[in-house]
Amino acid sequence: MRELVPYILAFIFSLVALGLFLFVLYVQKRKRIKIRKAEGEYIQMRFQEMAKLDPSKPYLEQNSQWKGEMYQLGANFSAVGIQDIVLVHGTFAGHDPIDLFRMAGNAWTGFQKIKAQEGMQNKFWKLKNMAIKDLGNFPPHYVDLIEKGFGHNIKAHAFAWSSANHHWARIQGLFSLVSYLAALPNQRILLVGHSHAGQIFALLAWFLTPDLFLESALNKKKKAIINILRSLNAWENSEIDDFLKKIAILRKYRLDFVTLGTAGRYPWPKAYKNKCLHLINHRGKQPFGGSLFGVPLGISGDYIQQMALAGSDIPSPIKSDWKINKQLDSILGAGTNAKIWKDQIKKRQRLHPVGKNLLIDYQDQGFALNSILTVLGHGSYTRYKMLLFNFSVIWKHLYAKKF
Repeated sequence: MRELVPYILAFIFSLVALGLFLFVLYVQKRKRIKIRKAEGEYIQMRFQEMAKLDPSKPYLEQNSQWKGEMYQLGANFSAVGIQDIVLVHGTFAGHDPIDLFRMAGNAWTGFQKIKAQEGMQNKFWKLKNMAIKDLGNFPPHYVDLIEKGFGHNIKAHAFAWSSANHHWARIQGLFSLVSYLAALPNQRILLVGHSHAGQIFALLAWFLTPDLFLESALNKKKKAIINILRSLNAWENSEIDDFLKKIAILRKYRLDFVTLGTAGRYPWPKAYKNKCLHLINHRGKQPFGGSLFGVPLGISGDYIQQMALAGSDIPSPIKSDWKINKQLDSILGAGTNAKIWKDQIKKRQRLHPVGKNLLIDYQDQGFALNSILTVLGHGSYTRYKMLLFNFSVIWKHLYAKKF
């Protein structure tokens, strides 16, 4: 019997050790669940095709059910005062995705430089719309269907920016967007942006937030951005002053924001909790991105959204941009940094802490070819068949309860 004592004690010790191990796992799991719940408000749902749309046909030839449902949505948006809907594409879907045309335009000076750059960009813009159509993009036919479908004098606009993947390009996009919005005749505007257009929206929200506390962290960031642009002569002082004047004008407007597949990168001001909605292509019970092993089959939804985080920027080919981006890193987070990017990817971040997150299974899962055709689940949001569904959930989750 005494000979068995060591074995019995070893067995008891093993049980205790196993129990402690399981308890630690349980506590860690509880902590992870708490962290996940704290990252943002979210609702999970599935894409449901409503009335069918035929993208090959003009508005007048669409079926009556689709036109009827679109018109009712238009009536709803009009009732809350929406008169302009501005659609903004994301990274690599713009008129100068890797800054080549801006670099080529530097061969000229003055007006000739602007004319050359705009000429190349406009030609590329048209070719791009023909090539990728509704894949992570808002082509002219898409915009036309929204405007005619909604009716009620609602105007739809497709706003273009370079779409290059770095801080400075997004700041330039912000300046252009502010000028565009300030020129619109109506002050109640819904902005819908795909991918990194959402970062431009977040930056816009920064500047629209009133300077109530002059020494607040947000105000310091805004001032730092402006100081960088002035000190490095990134923009003429007159252009920066004009930007700030237009920001003051836009503070009188009512802007609402919807992001499609935007990574949680530039933080949103807390004041925009009820003014922004985030649609994210997601599959899985937990509100986190999936393992990269699932990429070939698109198992977890939008893989670009969970990877387009700090450190993932692509350096501009224009040398003067490098210094601007390096200084912006201290305010907007790491731009190009493989180590930081690797650490960020491990987090599998899905949710935005500010605003409501709609984790939607767009049912675009398939074999390897399908994963490529949807750009790893990132291009599905803007497909024609999603149009009616997307605006229906936008109405329901951003406006219906307030109406």
